[in-house]
Amino acid sequence: MSTRRLALGFAAMLAACLLTGCPKTTYWSHDTVPIPDNNIDDWAVSTIEVNRSFTITDLNVTVNVTHPDNADFDAWLVSPEGEIVPLIFALSGADLVDTTFNDEASATIDTGTAPYTGHWLVDSFYVNAGMFMVDGEDAQGIWTLNFRDQQADNVGEITSWGLRFNSQN
Repeated sequence: MSTRRLALGFAAMLAACLLTGCPKTTYWSHDTVPIPDNNIDDWAVSTIEVNRSFTITDLNVTVNVTHPDNADFDAWLVSPEGEIVPLIFALSGADLVDTTFNDEASATIDTGTAPYTGHWLVDSFYVNAGMFMVDGEDAQGIWTLNFRDQQADNVGEITSWGLRFNSQN
């Protein structure tokens, strides 16, 4: 391939990245993890390992949880570098179905209704928090999703969750 063709191909790829967003990479966990009932010391923890190094320019997190009372629990994400991103605090209704935390959403999740399908900013209970907290980090490593149930009589489970990264490389 000629140098000119290679340069044109690279330029086209860069232009597409700038117009439609940089390369997107998605990782999923489909492990079912029980959320222990009324136990602030024993959390439901699910992990995803990102097996390659790249710099995060944007992250969206999608969760699916079955639980009869979202007011019982709070949840947060922990990056491989140890950044804690709070997601929700005592929501109303039941279940989270294809609930995506996205800094480009127009409303905080606590303004929605169960099962919170769609794109949301993190709970307004958490001031100055959002997925932007991990922008600039290296994505490689173990990511953890944590749910903590703080009320008795209801159990649930994390059924799946995923990370969708935009990156520069």
